[in-house]
Amino acid sequence: MRKIVLLVIVFFLLLGGLLLYMAIPDDLDVLHLSSNYVFNESEICINDSNGLRIVIPDNVINYMYDDDYIIAKQIPLFMRADYYWAFDSSSSKDSLNALKRKCYDMKECYWIISTCDNKIIGPLTESDFDAKCKEMKITIKMDKRYESQN
Repeated sequence: MRKIVLLVIVFFLLLGGLLLYMAIPDDLDVLHLSSNYVFNESEICINDSNGLRIVIPDNVINYMYDDDYIIAKQIPLFMRADYYWAFDSSSSKDSLNALKRKCYDMKECYWIISTCDNKIIGPLTESDFDAKCKEMKITIKMDKRYESQN
């Protein structure tokens, strides 16, 4: 009788552990930034009524944010399909391909997201990015020590 009770207890402990494991969300790598924006793996995404959609595709190697802006540095890979991108429905496949080519030609892309109005500026060269940050009075800076080459 004790063995049966012990087996039942072990069974329910294992079952409870399995259920707990299955309940853990898959998005543990998601870091909430400002507004509805998140850093997910190597991308910056917006999480809105349309779900989680990519704003700055992989491979974001550095970023910083405050209440008004998110700034990011990207080494473009574009591993995900285009339909994950948060571009409006008027964006054509040609415009997405042109954007990809521009990013690949630049090798390192810089981006600015205004979280107040969801305006995305980029891709920019480093010098254009610095000038735009100065023009927009963006004071946050990325720390190169945190750059990762995922």
